[in-house]
Amino acid sequence: METSSNEDELKKNITDSLVTAKDMKVITSKIINVWYLGSWNGTYITQLSYTEGLIWKLMESHPPGAKQPGFKSWSVKPFNS
Repeated sequence: METSSNEDELKKNITDSLVTAKDMKVITSKIINVWYLGSWNGTYITQLSYTEGLIWKLMESHPPGAKQPGFKSWSVKPFNS
């Protein structure tokens, strides 16, 4: 049962019990990997898990070969040009 009294304490408890705990470290990192990359042990779970992985939002990009970059995106000059 969770007994945190505020958000900071809750975050610390989650970190202590899931992210840094020796017995949970492997499974926690795999779950985070699924959220961001849509893959488990290097294999994509589904097509949707690949196309909707959080990595694409983080990079402000789109998954190659899976989604179009968006209407008229070709008319916007790239950042590094």
